[in-house]
Amino acid sequence: MQDEIARCTVIARRKLDEYLLRHLDEDDKSGFLSLAGYTLENPDQLMNDLRTQLLPLEAEFFDQTEYGAKYQIRGTLAGPNRTRFARPVHLDERRRDRCDKVCYVIRRQAMKYDLYSRVALAEDLPEHRLCRGDVTTVVEHHPGRLGQEPGYSLELFNAVGETVDVVTVRESQIARLTANELLTVRPLVTTAG
Repeated sequence: MQDEIARCTVIARRKLDEYLLRHLDEDDKSGFLSLAGYTLENPDQLMNDLRTQLLPLEAEFFDQTEYGAKYQIRGTLAGPNRTRFARPVHLDERRRDRCDKVCYVIRRQAMKYDLYSRVALAEDLPEHRLCRGDVTTVVEHHPGRLGQEPGYSLELFNAVGETVDVVTVRESQIARLTANELLTVRPLVTTAG
């Protein structure tokens, strides 16, 4: 199973260039990765290191969504300057995708929310300790099967920009941010009521 996951895992170059290695004003990951020597000038190094250092490790099942199983790999990533980081890597296995072809957009099915854009939860997700209005970042689009509502994987951050969770939701469970809304903070331990 692990060899198949390593072989079939698609790492989107766009995710490296536009999300992980590009400086973002909020929820930035590039600063963390630059400490290990990964920058926009060497995205192929990060791609290679993820494939050779983390993907060969054992993947642990951690969630089943209506769009497929999700796994995570816990391991140490040593960057070009040999700085070592231990962080979980989340994988999304959709059995209907062929390992040599993964698409984010199905022809004639446009994504309602752009990858790496910020959205708000439109309803409480008590099983994840999340509340309506919590702001998240879109990190994956799940087109869904025929007749199934599209979905998205969202990355959630705490107030200081650390990843709290990655959750998968239906498109109807999120909403665009608007200019007439204010961001607030709340303790993470508070559950949706």
